[in-house]
Amino acid sequence: MNTPSGHPAWFITALASQVDRIHDLEQAGFESQADVGDNSWSQVLMKHSMQIPDGVHMPDGFHIRPLNGAGKVEAYVELHQAVFESRNMTIEWRQRTLESPEYISDIDLVAVAPNGQLAAFCVCWLAKDSKGEVSGQIEPLGVHADFRKLGLGRGILLEGLKRLSAKGAQHIYVQTDNYRDAAFKLYESTGFNVIHDILMYRKNYE
Repeated sequence: MNTPSGHPAWFITALASQVDRIHDLEQAGFESQADVGDNSWSQVLMKHSMQIPDGVHMPDGFHIRPLNGAGKVEAYVELHQAVFESRNMTIEWRQRTLESPEYISDIDLVAVAPNGQLAAFCVCWLAKDSKGEVSGQIEPLGVHADFRKLGLGRGILLEGLKRLSAKGAQHIYVQTDNYRDAAFKLYESTGFNVIHDILMYRKNYE
């Protein structure tokens, strides 16, 4: 609430196929954001084929490494804010992710430019369900505007997929905006396919 984009609202997601969930949300006063004009918002859930291409190619002088702990949080937050043009990500928030029991440091990846600047990031997560199956999640991924169209997004994503697979992920997912934009095309080109449409529901509180 104390950020420039703060507002008194709750957002809840629902798969387009979850008819009962959607009914309950609408009964509780939530409204779909799929068709509200310029600010319309919907997403898709994508699942990877698990056919991960061999080799990760990076531009000359760039390399991929883990974030390497708390000392790099400030640089990560600066990059994240620039990529998404939002100040919602904070140093305190990012620091808490490093302290989460689910956090695994060597799948929290950044791409580093020849001058040492952080140029891209791909944060990966692992989870085990009640059946013991291990799934991976990409959340989030981004490339600084100064370093786009160099192949960094593809390179760091493929490295994340390789590391998730090596840690036993049987399925890998990503959730992204349903704009068919550069991010969507990147995921699709690396083996992700849409499995669910996701509706965003919002309720304002005064």
